[in-house]
Amino acid sequence: MILNKDHEMKTALDVLSQAVAAKPTRLLIIGGHAMQVYGVIRQTLDVDCLVTDKDLPALRELLTNAGYREVSGTDNFVRFRHKSPYLMDMDVLLVDASTFDHLHQNSREYSIDAPGLRMPALQHLIALKLHALKNAPARETKDLPDILELLKRNPSVLSEKEFACLCERFGPAGIMKKIKQWLP
Repeated sequence: MILNKDHEMKTALDVLSQAVAAKPTRLLIIGGHAMQVYGVIRQTLDVDCLVTDKDLPALRELLTNAGYREVSGTDNFVRFRHKSPYLMDMDVLLVDASTFDHLHQNSREYSIDAPGLRMPALQHLIALKLHALKNAPARETKDLPDILELLKRNPSVLSEKEFACLCERFGPAGIMKKIKQWLP
């Protein structure tokens, strides 16, 4: 957090919310901050966003104007760091337009102190975490507990059949069995 010109505390989400309000840009909040809306509070050291390749230049401009600079990136990921050490890094994941449109269509407003920002529906947030597990097995110690907590705190949102479909489509082999052993 930093102080703005009115000596009010400002977070990385405030910066993002104000930037998007000034110049509308399609993005979704994912990761630890999105989990808060579904009742799961955990420490996070960054703000995770999801955008398309097409929307990345606009977001890059917004973040640069807000004092962020690009510090690393790949074909599907870009990290931004603010000049102030008090503001969290912004991790931007890139997806194709049809995937983003599907996630955005079913998204909901991020209602925790950041007007104008949206986040995926619960089943899509879980699908993103399953996909991360499938493509980066080393993330299991981070993403598996997140999935378990999301399911425990939101027991009536997904049926067992819907969850099994998500696991089969997006997760690594055997993930449903592993998750079921940890659920009550």
